[in-house]
Amino acid sequence: MEIHPTAFGLYGTCNNYPWGRKGTKSLAARLCAATSRDDFRVDENEHYSEMWFGDYPDFPARLRDRQDLGDMLRNNKMKLLGKHSVDKFGDQLPYLPKILSIAKALPLQVHPNKAQAARLHQQNPERFPDSNHKPEIAIALSHFELFAGWKPLDRISPLFNTPNLRRFVPSTTSWTDETLRHVVRGLLKIDSDTIQAIQEDLKVHFEQDSKSTGSQTSNYLLRVLGQLQAQYTNTDPGTLVAVLCMNYFVLEAGEAIFIPAGGVHCYISGDIFE
Repeated sequence: MEIHPTAFGLYGTCNNYPWGRKGTKSLAARLCAATSRDDFRVDENEHYSEMWFGDYPDFPARLRDRQDLGDMLRNNKMKLLGKHSVDKFGDQLPYLPKILSIAKALPLQVHPNKAQAARLHQQNPERFPDSNHKPEIAIALSHFELFAGWKPLDRISPLFNTPNLRRFVPSTTSWTDETLRHVVRGLLKIDSDTIQAIQEDLKVHFEQDSKSTGSQTSNYLLRVLGQLQAQYTNTDPGTLVAVLCMNYFVLEAGEAIFIPAGGVHCYISGDIFE
């Protein structure tokens, strides 16, 4: 009778999205090179954004005998996954582990909750192959910067007192969640000239706030605004949504953040285990 071990070595698969770090500056690339049995070699001119080592078919992890992890799990699902996981998630891992090496900010993202994911999968399984929700845990492996979640409304509203931003706020006495929805919709629809004018106003605001109060947050946001403009041009409305309305975090190695399903987020730079 063949005995299948419950612990075995894996090696992951790298992908090459343009937001990844180049060559050996990418932790994902270095880990792939250190573990691969497919003669993987790091190209210093190539972007290496992620190393996946789950059972997702596009970028599968493999065992040392080159068998796909997904095949191993399907053939030994009760032993390796257990009845509870199989009953709830089927014969696949209920999570997707990755190493991300981020040089360029990712786009703003919101992942579906369980009900939305199931509905999208039913409507279009080719485009939405996974029926599960997508909460995320990101553990910093280096200095890691990101935007995640909406700021408290009382921290957003003062930024909209400048002439170029006041027009986006409906004439109500106080901010509510609906006010935020209205403002974000408006920002995402504006023309490039207005985006540039608002960003120039923000630079002045952050510089003045930094000088008058010594605010580290304004210093950070001024730097990040310039960084995002350089990466995505100064006509991207997503930059305004992030800088004006979202929480900005800096994590060091070993610190972590949880992003719930439906939580808006944008990873800016760093190496993480997700």
